[in-house]
Amino acid sequence: MRMALKFAKGSDVKYISHLDLQRAFQRAFRRSGLPIKYSQGFNPHAKISFASALAVGVTSSGEYLDVELEDGPCPVDICNRLNQVLPKGLEMLGGKYLDKGFPSLMSIIDRAEYDLTYVEEGEDRIGDLQAVERFFNQSEIIAVKKGKKGQREINIAPFIHKHYVRRNEEGIVIKAVLSTGLKKNLNPLLMVQTLNNFLNIGGEGFWRIHRVGLMVAFEGQILDVFDAIDLYNDLRCRGI
Repeated sequence: MRMALKFAKGSDVKYISHLDLQRAFQRAFRRSGLPIKYSQGFNPHAKISFASALAVGVTSSGEYLDVELEDGPCPVDICNRLNQVLPKGLEMLGGKYLDKGFPSLMSIIDRAEYDLTYVEEGEDRIGDLQAVERFFNQSEIIAVKKGKKGQREINIAPFIHKHYVRRNEEGIVIKAVLSTGLKKNLNPLLMVQTLNNFLNIGGEGFWRIHRVGLMVAFEGQILDVFDAIDLYNDLRCRGI
């Protein structure tokens, strides 16, 4: 039995690494007694995969697991049992059955929606919303990406699909849809660092980043993960 499970990662655990997150879920499945499947061979491991890694320091209300279990509880019961043993800050939100023919979530994740808030403190303020708009409206947005082989410049403009800028009581809020996945991926931390340089800020203020959800490329559409699963099941039932 294969299933997609949705979960949230809150501020209590936003600084744990992706590897530690994997370990937390492996422990939770063991403690819950859920009949998860394991791979064959000398070093069997639980059949759990994450749709997309989340950057350290970022919270989320829309992460997904792709898991395989023996016949057992329904998605609601699975989420309830996991919530009883998961550490504070991790919460299961729902689940859907996956057909064996449905592609791995990791392979079809295409975009992610983020809420990015620049919390203004002291004299470190973004006074002009138009300056933020000018940043996003550039035909090329050159960012400096650091890697094992050193630094290189990349144009991140094609990876920013939508944006909306407003102000609230804390500071500037940007809602953005960014490329996310195996083919194209823009770390939101790189984008805000590049914006900081453009605006010449980065003193007392800081960015709070929250991933609202993940979207997949499926049947020529960009859809919410659960909506894509529903569409697949509908097409399969109609023999399309």
